Amino acid sequence: MAVHHILGRNVIWWEDKNLNKYWTKYSNYITQKFPVIDNSNHEQIIEIFKDSFGFFVNEFETEIKAETNVAFFAFALGLHDTSIEIYLEQLNGASIAPFDEGDFATYRRILKLILEQSCDINLVAGVNLLNDMSANRIFYKDKIEDLMYLGLWIYSFAEHVAHMDLMDPIHGLEIGEDGIVSILTNQPFGFLIDRIKEDYNTHSGKVVVDTIGVEEFKIAVEAHLGVNYDNAGQFLHGQVANPNQKFGLIPYQGLKNHGIENFGYSENQMETFYSGLVLSRANKLTIMDSVLNPQKNKRYIYRPLLLLNTNLGECIMVSLSKWSESVTTLTTNAIPWGYSPTEWVNIDGFNQFAQNKIDNHDKLLEDEAEKIFINESFKFDRNVKSFKPLKGDNISCDVPEAGEMDFIFIDEENQIIYVLECKHNRSRFDMVSYRKEFSNFTKTYEPRLESKVKWVEQNIELVNEHFGHLYPKSQIDISKFAVKGVFLINAPNFNLYNGNLPYYTLTTLEQLIQGNYVEQKYEITLERDTENLTFLVEKPYFTNTHRAINEG
Repeated sequence: MAVHHILGRNVIWWEDKNLNKYWTKYSNYITQKFPVIDNSNHEQIIEIFKDSFGFFVNEFETEIKAETNVAFFAFALGLHDTSIEIYLEQLNGASIAPFDEGDFATYRRILKLILEQSCDINLVAGVNLLNDMSANRIFYKDKIEDLMYLGLWIYSFAEHVAHMDLMDPIHGLEIGEDGIVSILTNQPFGFLIDRIKEDYNTHSGKVVVDTIGVEEFKIAVEAHLGVNYDNAGQFLHGQVANPNQKFGLIPYQGLKNHGIENFGYSENQMETFYSGLVLSRANKLTIMDSVLNPQKNKRYIYRPLLLLNTNLGECIMVSLSKWSESVTTLTTNAIPWGYSPTEWVNIDGFNQFAQNKIDNHDKLLEDEAEKIFINESFKFDRNVKSFKPLKGDNISCDVPEAGEMDFIFIDEENQIIYVLECKHNRSRFDMVSYRKEFSNFTKTYEPRLESKVKWVEQNIELVNEHFGHLYPKSQIDISKFAVKGVFLINAPNFNLYNGNLPYYTLTTLEQLIQGNYVEQKYEITLERDTENLTFLVEKPYFTNTHRAINEG
């Protein structure tokens, strides 16, 4: 079924006819270009997947560019708006079953990808968009189905390449007698990937967000760009009473004139303000770049104003729901990580606001960790730059071979000194994004934390004396305790499952402190010539599974 009814709203997904339309064509392309496929050749499989990614990108782009009617993109905008409504209900605990949550996330990504491309096409607007949408709704539904199927495989092959980079050779291809390609996932890796997806959502309840970020952003915009954010969006208020107004077009100059005439803003103020929120032919990413760089600023997720090139001139297409979504994502998952609108970063004052957000957002996670230690009466110290000996001046650990330590806390029952490194990492939702973050952690953060652990081990008497000063009533001697380095991350990432050191979220850190954390182990069965080998695999899951396979 192509049209699914989810929480009272329609979602258009692909069905078998879309598979039959494109997969045979794809299979012919691959078998002609790669007549011999060797699944043991890791590099060849990656090359095929990258080529497959390009194939589906080209098909997607061809379908998009064939559409020149604004009404089609207005139709897609309506679907995206209802997806926002469904997503908000999901956040409040509503279930979208039996529709798959992963498919719904991909559906939302593909709709954004479709709408981004609207900025790059010379479009024709009829007299009435609603009438045009109604007259063409069957054709548009079918086209969305095609694009959903193509988009699914664009994202799937991008994920497969990321899997192969992060997890080594876990995928392959098989050519059937009918010449049709099948994508393989070697077991038990498919099983592990499914378990990780299940576990991911168990950590989302305590992800730290900047609850005052939106208001502070609006204050900064008014102070440094001279524009009141809510006033600038007042033109959308009519959509509250009449949601169909979102299917109208607004001349770009008319949008700027609205602020000039109603609020006394200058032309320059309006141009500067809207330039940071507009997605246009000049700044949009290619389809390929959008998929491979999903969290760059010049994406529809952060820029709600689509600047369309039409027979009526430059026009804006925007909805109130998207306007609200973008300000939230911009302030909670972009600016604190250095992804401000590029048009605003050189504006005096706003640049400092953005830098302050970058500098201080780690503190949000640290504050939540401290609450856990206090609530559970754990001995700890925070932001440690030096240690106080029994006598004499403090001795600095903020040296090249160590550095400031976010937390040191003491597990007296298990006799462990924990060196805790907090990383308020950006929420990411796909393996392509995880790949970049994984590299940062393994190449930079993990070695740095290991150096801090080594420093503590070498200076454990000093650490013992330091905690004696902090907790003078305690008679405990920690000089014989083991030292362990761990990370606290804000949002789950691939390191949580395959890092070289232990990783915790606020959910699992609290469990660790309360003494009820149990690291999940999975039962894996490996096929052997004479018998099957069954064992429990623990973190790092993929590293240990590969080791078991190789050691046989």
